[in-house]
Amino acid sequence: MGIAILMIVFLHMTLEFGTVVTYFKSLCEAGVDIFLLVSGFGLYYSLNKNNDTLEFYKRRLSRLAPAYIPFIILRFLLLFITSDVAENKFSLIQTFSGNVVMTGFLSGLEHQFNWYVQAIFWFYLFTPIFYSIISSGSPKERNKRVLILFAIIIIINITFFSNGEIIIGLSRLFIFILGIVFADCKKREENIKNIFPVALIFMIIGIAIWLFCKIKLSEYCRSFGLAWYPFFFITPGLCMIFCKCFDTLNNNKIGMKINSFLSVLGGASFEIYLVHISLNTIIKKFEDMNCYVIFCVGMNLVSIILGIIYSKIIGFIYPKFVKIISKSKA
Repeated sequence: MGIAILMIVFLHMTLEFGTVVTYFKSLCEAGVDIFLLVSGFGLYYSLNKNNDTLEFYKRRLSRLAPAYIPFIILRFLLLFITSDVAENKFSLIQTFSGNVVMTGFLSGLEHQFNWYVQAIFWFYLFTPIFYSIISSGSPKERNKRVLILFAIIIIINITFFSNGEIIIGLSRLFIFILGIVFADCKKREENIKNIFPVALIFMIIGIAIWLFCKIKLSEYCRSFGLAWYPFFFITPGLCMIFCKCFDTLNNNKIGMKINSFLSVLGGASFEIYLVHISLNTIIKKFEDMNCYVIFCVGMNLVSIILGIIYSKIIGFIYPKFVKIISKSKA
């Protein structure tokens, strides 16, 4: 998760680079898919320990809501003060409700915080269903059900072609479910031979497809999801490469410190993401200033630091808040 958030921060930097670095920067979009693959993997084990659906939702909300809700309230207040939305009270209510109940992008509303937060909300909402489909029956039966599930999702994806705001999230549902499938394979202790070289081959094929789409079909990349579907093939191999690198780093003290730092980033990844997205909208307004490169890099580093601090604050305040609420109910 730590390396994924660094990739996303780098992806969002509005800096001019040479052609090769620009494509590498765009390839850092894989950071989002790493998050989703790892999330699907982890949520499988969460449900495997306790498959009570309501408890699962409570655990997910307790992780996301304490950090997310304050940002939405702050965004709402800023819109009320600075935006034309404030002149239309109904539009203001729509903006707020769309952000809170995670239907803003589905409804095509403006001033929504970010597509990713709303996408993972819906992914988490359907996770118990995905878990039930994948975890029951024999591996052969599971594979058939997953193929049927993917076929249904493909049809749903097609209905949202030309809607870049929806397809950017919906196209990632495949990689999220793949994470759940991988977890199920591991749980069943299935003997998957030569998985690493196969993943590398698919990664190379995926990168080739992605480059072709970027170069030859750039006008269709966003509206038809061509910029994101290839990451279904790229991400598993990339994750395996990172895992092997982290294992190697653990063999020396400096490497262990790097891994420890990345673990801190991973633990605060959601909070870093919220702060980074918020600051990034401000950073873009200063593109014409002198020394913009230094300013942009510096502010993105600040967003990481503030995200970690925000994570610590939430981690300190939220448990106390829950205790107070529990006592008041008692």
